[in-house]
Amino acid sequence: MIKKIFLCVFSASLAFSAFAQSGPNAQNVKDRVEERASSRGDNISKQDVRETVRDTPGLASAPAGPKLTACPGEFAFCGSSTCKPTGKKIAVNVGGANRTKDYPEAVCECPIITKEIAEKNGVPLEGLAGLNEGNMKGSCARSGPDRIWSLMGLETIFPMESATPKWQPGTVGYQSCPQGTKTTNCWSFDCKVNPKPVKTTTAEGQEMMVRTATCSCAIFDAYLGHHTGLNSYMATGAGSHYNNPAMACNQYPVGAETGQTTWTGEVQ
Repeated sequence: MIKKIFLCVFSASLAFSAFAQSGPNAQNVKDRVEERASSRGDNISKQDVRETVRDTPGLASAPAGPKLTACPGEFAFCGSSTCKPTGKKIAVNVGGANRTKDYPEAVCECPIITKEIAEKNGVPLEGLAGLNEGNMKGSCARSGPDRIWSLMGLETIFPMESATPKWQPGTVGYQSCPQGTKTTNCWSFDCKVNPKPVKTTTAEGQEMMVRTATCSCAIFDAYLGHHTGLNSYMATGAGSHYNNPAMACNQYPVGAETGQTTWTGEVQ
């Protein structure tokens, strides 16, 4: 069965009907990618992802110019992470890369999507980036040897933040947080690769090492740099492996506006 996925990337304000760190219809993009691969009788390739972005109305040519592209190689995925405010400010690109706006900063620990994880999901190792979003500088080039971008991928099974152990490999679930929840945007932000992998245990009792990155992200930020407000309805993948998932809503989770009162993501 085709997997339905809530892809954590764009807000409804962009009027993108396909992608969203915020929109429940985002699984349509995954479906289109898989349909393209199926028509060729082959597995999903990087070209399938790029061509789907190119051929989806509005994605590759949005007025504000998010400059969508697929960056090859490893990336951090923060869609199921909670964050901690630093008390500092972070400059965020707004309306393209020529102007920035300061937002409250938060740091988030996020798993790194590796070749092994991508292969287990049957997808190419690349992350969808907005080259004019977050604090990217117009290209996929990393800012340093120990740096990595926080992007979005097609993976549905990967290490997610949990209570015990710290990281639990599994399938992400999504929840709606109360109106006005303070959430964090980590899409297309710069991260520092943590030098030591974290040892964890799978549900089957197998030990594994999880590589992570610490990402500096923006609280109250939505895509294209607009501000989320007290009336915003927010959804997040954080907390899906907590005993009480709702606790994550109070921990500055990575999330985005849903445009509706309640929504529960589904992965089949």
